[in-house]
Amino acid sequence: MARPFYEIQEPYGATPVTLRDMKDALRLPSAKHADDDFVCALLDASTQDVERYLGGREVRPNSWVLYLDGFDDRLCLTKTPVDTVTAVERLVSDVWTPVTATDYYVKPSTQFAEVLLVGGASWPEDADTREHSVRVSFTTKAHPGVETARAAIKRHVTYLYENRGDFDPEGDLDALKASGAQSILARLRIQKV
Repeated sequence: MARPFYEIQEPYGATPVTLRDMKDALRLPSAKHADDDFVCALLDASTQDVERYLGGREVRPNSWVLYLDGFDDRLCLTKTPVDTVTAVERLVSDVWTPVTATDYYVKPSTQFAEVLLVGGASWPEDADTREHSVRVSFTTKAHPGVETARAAIKRHVTYLYENRGDFDPEGDLDALKASGAQSILARLRIQKV
């Protein structure tokens, strides 16, 4: 059995901190600046680091597809907060076929959401038995703690910008701690058990 995986539908949602706000925080000129592309890259990398640190909670709206090997009683969506499930589909003879939307509903919680069957309904049994023959398409919305995340992203980007050349900006969670962003985010983090 293959492991379920998520695929983001490009492009990522906008970062919670705009380039203009970040340039103000860095005291860069508001006009086009040589470092604009670099600051945008730092904003995106920092947002991804924050989302990873928060254990999958989204701080920007995104569209996702979760691929599964088959139907379980509960289809668990760990990217949160889930806004809407746009489709549950199964692969039948190499064609993605939708499950009737009235057969299921979404039950949100603080750490994940579940797609559950309505009483009396059952998942279709005609899906292929190949790996990843079921997909769930859904959107996430910005986390209610987005203001806290915004402050952490600003602090993290400022640290990265001021210390450029001294770190690896791709997934360096030590920089998240060194910048002080990790302590800002601590109360929003999903604890792993």
